[in-house]
Amino acid sequence: MSIARRRRAALALCALALFFLAGVYPATAAPEQARMGIYLAGVHGLDFAAGRYSADFWLWSTVTSDRFSPVETAYIVNEADKSPEPTQTIRSADRRWDQRRIRADLWADWNVARFPFDRQVLTIAVEESLTPADELAYVADRENSGIDPSMTIPGWRILGWDIAADEHQDATNFGNPEKRGGDRSSRLVFRLAIERAGLPLFADLTLGAFVSFVVMALSFRMQPMVPPIFGARMVIIVASLFTAITSMRLNSSSFAFPFGAALPVRIHLVTLGAGCLAALGGIVARHYIESGDEAAALRFDRRALPLFVAAYLIVVGTMILDAALYH
Repeated sequence: MSIARRRRAALALCALALFFLAGVYPATAAPEQARMGIYLAGVHGLDFAAGRYSADFWLWSTVTSDRFSPVETAYIVNEADKSPEPTQTIRSADRRWDQRRIRADLWADWNVARFPFDRQVLTIAVEESLTPADELAYVADRENSGIDPSMTIPGWRILGWDIAADEHQDATNFGNPEKRGGDRSSRLVFRLAIERAGLPLFADLTLGAFVSFVVMALSFRMQPMVPPIFGARMVIIVASLFTAITSMRLNSSSFAFPFGAALPVRIHLVTLGAGCLAALGGIVARHYIESGDEAAALRFDRRALPLFVAAYLIVVGTMILDAALYH
């Protein structure tokens, strides 16, 4: 066989092998892209005790294939309850557009460490429930998504919004014998950033603690050498402690936060600690009196008062600045 014939035979074998491999391993088709958008019309009912809020929004999709209807097959990942309206559909020669209005109660992951100077991110997460991500991929419609300009949330300032599409990897194939790994689903996430107008609420929640501390500080000016006055001094400190405890418990029950999680509760705890120090200071001053050293008792009260006030202001002031200025 000539060299030319050998070359032609080799090329024919290569072509046959490529044809065979192409039949065994077909090219993977690109997933259908669904342009998804969310327009938020209203937010209300922010419930920190239940960990949820309510939202009123429109969800839409645009696809080129009529075999997909992402608005119909999508579900809200963080929904607690929802009331969707009928889907509106418009078909044309090369695309399908679906739109649906949804009113939903949504679960929220509240961050209350800096309450009431807190910022929160309200999330609406929508995920495809039927078609895997290698067949249907979400693309965020940033141009048409957004929020209603007239939307307000009483007690809050709206900082901005964002929308993004990604994929969610499940740790299971849901028992599908034709799949080895976990499912991948397209997901659309809309986020609304809000900030609480917290100064009036802060004053309301901490007034009891601050009044209690002022009374405790004034107790250092009560003469420890006269037993009735010393007794009144201790009664005032105990009454201030009781006031701080009552105020703290009312705050905790009103917002149902984990104990010690919110700033007002931590300020009350510091105030309770200050009350214990004020009581200890009164006992030390009375000890000097019973030891016959009246001058030492007066000197102790005179020096302890500015230290008592300064320590409280530094600790509480640092906590407030950290919460109010952390942004």
